Amino acid sequence: MPSELTFSTDEHAGVTCWFRAKGARTVVRYRKSGLTVLELLVAVAVISILLGLLLPATQYAREAARRTTCRNNLRQIGLATQMHHETYSSFPPGNTGAAPGTKMPFLSWQVHLYPYLEQRALWDRARQDYATNPSPFVGHRGFRTVLSTFSCPSDGRAETTHLARNRYIVALSNYLGVIGTDLETNDGVLFSQSHVSVRDIRDGTSNTLIVGERPPSVDFWWGWLYAGAGQRVTGSGDQVLGIRELNARDDQLSLRCAADRLSYRAGSLSDQCHFLHFWSFHPDGAFFLFADGHVDFLSYGAAATVEQMATRAGNP
Repeated sequence: MPSELTFSTDEHAGVTCWFRAKGARTVVRYRKSGLTVLELLVAVAVISILLGLLLPATQYAREAARRTTCRNNLRQIGLATQMHHETYSSFPPGNTGAAPGTKMPFLSWQVHLYPYLEQRALWDRARQDYATNPSPFVGHRGFRTVLSTFSCPSDGRAETTHLARNRYIVALSNYLGVIGTDLETNDGVLFSQSHVSVRDIRDGTSNTLIVGERPPSVDFWWGWLYAGAGQRVTGSGDQVLGIRELNARDDQLSLRCAADRLSYRAGSLSDQCHFLHFWSFHPDGAFFLFADGHVDFLSYGAAATVEQMATRAGNP
């Protein structure tokens, strides 16, 4: 008797084949491939959960890398300040100011460190530009020259030049010198025309702040790397800043801000008045460089202690 093959479809959409040969019957069942709606929904839910766990972890890892770079930048700056002190027996001036006879008016402390940051050519160019055309400094090449050492990647805006108030193309810095309490007391280490030495720091170099984080203002008018007049032509808010800086109200931006002092706290670009205090894009605090060259992350919750460490000889 010849073999016979028949097909039938069962209620679960499977296919059953019957093979008849020599009086015997072999049954082979085939299941159609594919996912049911329920299985698909479960798969989507699992993928969503995994993505929900993966994205925050990725963001955390990226911020951790940015924090490391930011800390290392300050360490390099700290080493440069130590080398400057070894050469001149003092830390650099926070800002050279504009007193009569000043050869390089309004030059920042950052530029004074260029020779110790492998930027001797830029330092020599700055000296040449000031010798031939001391004012205005906005025409100097260095005014538009970006240095990654002074850019914290958690912000990133200082990694390129920007147009400040539709007037000047300028290079920026995420790190400002610590005046002390404010631009009137000048009781810190870096302020206008300062020449502070280690022997002047009675609180100890390991307890005294010298540089901290403060992102450039949203209009890029505050936070110039090369030079700047700042509040009351002291560089305040531009290259240096007090830990409880006063608002001099001598600029179109500061005129819109309250006269109250702003202590060390969280900030944001949405509030333009936050250029008047130290803050960063890191969660919960900012990095600070101490006068002995070490770097610490200081929490906003420790604002009172930070204020004490901002001065070189006693509490503010």
